[in-house]
Amino acid sequence: MPERALTALYPLRERATSAARGEGGRSVVPWTDRPTPLTPTLSHEGRGRTSRTAHARGLGVDGIKTGHTTEAGYCLAVSGVQDGKRLILIVFGLSSEKTRAEEGERLLSWGFREFASYTLFKSGEVLDVAPVFMGAESSVELVAPHDLDVRMLRSVRAQMTVTLRYQAPLVAPLAAGQEVAILSVEALGLSPIDLPVVTAQAVDEAGLFGRMLEGVLSLVN
Repeated sequence: MPERALTALYPLRERATSAARGEGGRSVVPWTDRPTPLTPTLSHEGRGRTSRTAHARGLGVDGIKTGHTTEAGYCLAVSGVQDGKRLILIVFGLSSEKTRAEEGERLLSWGFREFASYTLFKSGEVLDVAPVFMGAESSVELVAPHDLDVRMLRSVRAQMTVTLRYQAPLVAPLAAGQEVAILSVEALGLSPIDLPVVTAQAVDEAGLFGRMLEGVLSLVN
């Protein structure tokens, strides 16, 4: 595939994701009474279509667009929802409408079958207790600000690594809910995912005597 066509994939992916989230005034509109890009005899170039056929096959397709150029070949950006989970598929460089329809359906079906969502930590769950410097308290709990979910291939779940990163000790004052750490998730074939971690409680700055004592102890240690 030409580099120019490949480069176009990334902004298209971002736009599709933005539309799926309803950001920037964009949205994915269900088209259940219209044809689908996964039905080649009914697709139309350059115009997003969807389908009763794709829904009947259990793919839950609701967008986004088909296209064709000499350089990029037959292309497809399609969105589908199953059990409340959305997948966005973008395919470039296919040889015909028929191939585009078949590959689009095959890949979307594979994605729904082989990917799963995992909740790593529940909202408010304590991930660590961090030391605090110059604080009225010597430590603070670090918690998930909301359910921390990731979506990945079922087959790489066992090889997933989760790392909590922050600069210790934290320095007071700290506000409750202040983002102070990052939870990094890595697995084979998965782009690294960084999730925020926050303080569970506020920590005020220590009084003058406390700060002096902390200073002395830090020099000794």
